[in-house]
Amino acid sequence: MSTATAYEERKTAIHLLRSGCTPKEVANELNRSVFWVYKWQKRFEKNSWAGLQSQSRAPQQHGRRLPAEVRQAIVQARSELEAEAGEGQGLKYIGSPAVRARLEKQQMPPLPSLASIERVLRAADMTKGKAKASSEKIEYPRLHVNQSHQLIQVDIVPHYLRGGESVACFNGIDVNSRYPTGQAFAQRRAEEAKQFLIQVWQEIGLPRYTQVDNEACFSGGFTHKAVLGQVVRLALWVGTELVFSPVRHPESNGTIERFHQDYDDHVWHHTSLQNLAEVNPKGPLSSIITGTVVTIRLLMDTARLSFTCNTHPLCYPPTGPYPMTNCP
Repeated sequence: MSTATAYEERKTAIHLLRSGCTPKEVANELNRSVFWVYKWQKRFEKNSWAGLQSQSRAPQQHGRRLPAEVRQAIVQARSELEAEAGEGQGLKYIGSPAVRARLEKQQMPPLPSLASIERVLRAADMTKGKAKASSEKIEYPRLHVNQSHQLIQVDIVPHYLRGGESVACFNGIDVNSRYPTGQAFAQRRAEEAKQFLIQVWQEIGLPRYTQVDNEACFSGGFTHKAVLGQVVRLALWVGTELVFSPVRHPESNGTIERFHQDYDDHVWHHTSLQNLAEVNPKGPLSSIITGTVVTIRLLMDTARLSFTCNTHPLCYPPTGPYPMTNCP
């Protein structure tokens, strides 16, 4: 029955009631229940003819909606963080993890999730919208990998400890076998990049190509032109070809970017970490299982390469600093 037809039927019931018919007689006339007649009689007495219109059946209150005091506390915490950052009194980081850490410090029950905090901040117009991607699509060449030890992608994803301290989470993954490794550092300098790359090559194996982005710790920075950075010289020395991803084009580093999502979900989104000692035991190998199993192909490649790589310096733990002044 359409809305208009239902409204006319209710009007007919009210006309009959006002003409002196009993609710039972009206119910029999319209082939309805007596309860239906009483329902619309009560609606008419309360809101006149407007009460006969159909009303939304949506619940008046959402069972999982954050209490008003929690939403207010979220907005207030964000405002305080913005003021402290602007005055130079606190950290520049004012995102949802920082807001949640402040609410946790205030012992706010219930403690909202990061997604809930972001929704409240968007509703309060306290976030910045994402920049629109360029409509012009550029096709960049990419490597086509069909076996392990051909290409390892390395990238850095920043995260924040409880209290706001920033850590640089270096992650690496073999594009073919999906074997990952990772390490968190307090800084993201060339020294940390070298240390992590050596860990990657020793743990996963020395690939033909190692792909990184254009961060200064990998490229050597932009202060002096035509200078080979420490990571570039290290790659030349150990014998892997360094590949730099196009600037602002994460699709070129897609495998490690997708891995970051799993890493974030399993390590950061549901835990509150206080220091690096708590971060590193929760790294990729101990926390992420799906899609990161060492395949038989990787084991076969490792066995094959062991006969040709066992004399390479990276096959043994480093005993001293690698030469960084001259390329051999």
